Amino acid sequence: MHILLSLLLKKYQPKLVVVFGRQAREEARAMTATVLRKKYVVAEAAAEDVENAIWHEFGEGFLRAIGALIITRKKVFPEVLVISCEPNGQHYQNLKNILGVYAVVITPIGDIPSFVDDFAGEGSVKIYLEELKTLPAWTFLVLNYDDETVRSFDDKTNIKRYTYGMSERADISAQETRYHLYGENNEERAEIIGGMHAKVRMEGSIVPFRIPGAFGRRHIYGALAAIGIASRFDMNIVEAIGAMNNYKAPMGTGALQHGIKGSVLLDASTHATPFFVRELMDISASLKNDRDDLRVVVALSDLVHFGKGEERIKVHEAMGEYVGKVASKVYLVGEQVRFAEQVISDLIGTDKVHRFENSQEAARDIQPAIRTGDLVIVMGSPESRMETIVEELTEVAPYFS
Repeated sequence: MHILLSLLLKKYQPKLVVVFGRQAREEARAMTATVLRKKYVVAEAAAEDVENAIWHEFGEGFLRAIGALIITRKKVFPEVLVISCEPNGQHYQNLKNILGVYAVVITPIGDIPSFVDDFAGEGSVKIYLEELKTLPAWTFLVLNYDDETVRSFDDKTNIKRYTYGMSERADISAQETRYHLYGENNEERAEIIGGMHAKVRMEGSIVPFRIPGAFGRRHIYGALAAIGIASRFDMNIVEAIGAMNNYKAPMGTGALQHGIKGSVLLDASTHATPFFVRELMDISASLKNDRDDLRVVVALSDLVHFGKGEERIKVHEAMGEYVGKVASKVYLVGEQVRFAEQVISDLIGTDKVHRFENSQEAARDIQPAIRTGDLVIVMGSPESRMETIVEELTEVAPYFS
């Protein structure tokens, strides 16, 4: 860490909010920062990128930074840092040593819910527990209830905490989730991209909320975690929900955006998991039930981190079944997805399924097939570079007028 940044952190002592976990971590970080910005100056980033995030929030210029060390002014430096990391990360430990930890969110450690054998190993669980034991009693903890491993942490610490999740047993839970491709009252080719509507239950109150521009439980988890953290910052649930209107989903996590030719593009290009594939197909099926003419075009890459050997084959075959029941046309990228290819072909026909060695080839082939009103879903892992397809299909200038 740069010595100047260390001096500034020691001088201003921003409150440090940390997001641990394997799934929905970026979403929880982004949503928490969005909510807290309603009342505070906030910088947010992965722990290793926090220095750049602070300079961006603080403003350019070495001289201005030097001036901040001499002149004390309110809100010239972030009041809150929201970071995501692993508990044993060195960048996090450096920040912890300077600032302490004001609040912690732990998102699911396995797939959501766990799919095949994607469970947290004993080693990683031990790392989390050891870190929680180092935190002072005044640290506030927000735990995901739906993940059994994370939920078990609730009995292993005396830190004040909330749990959050879809389960009614969580302290903060969501119910009655609805999905919209377009903004409310603009269902027919509207200029406003849609999102999710749901209700949050907390301490006996039930309040509706909206997550704009995103689909998926991972974003709901982010919203619920942010509500829990907001309470630590003396923000009530209504204030927190109001601030969510400014949320921008991290790219690759299920973000909705305008696609070419008046289509809607759902970008899950870097954060797909077997459960997320199934979830997005279920959402698409419900949208098709509401609109018979909706075409769902899917681009899917290998998900090599889920399962091994025969198990990996079964994972891709299962994803093929999910996709084949909903999609009108499918574009596959990679070697492992050949196991999904046959399943999908049996369901929708071989002429509607295309497989490519890389995302660049797929991007060129998929563009001419897009029609006005299509829902185009791009799902993949970072290694497959499926963001290339997203870039090719994103409408640079708004199609709607």
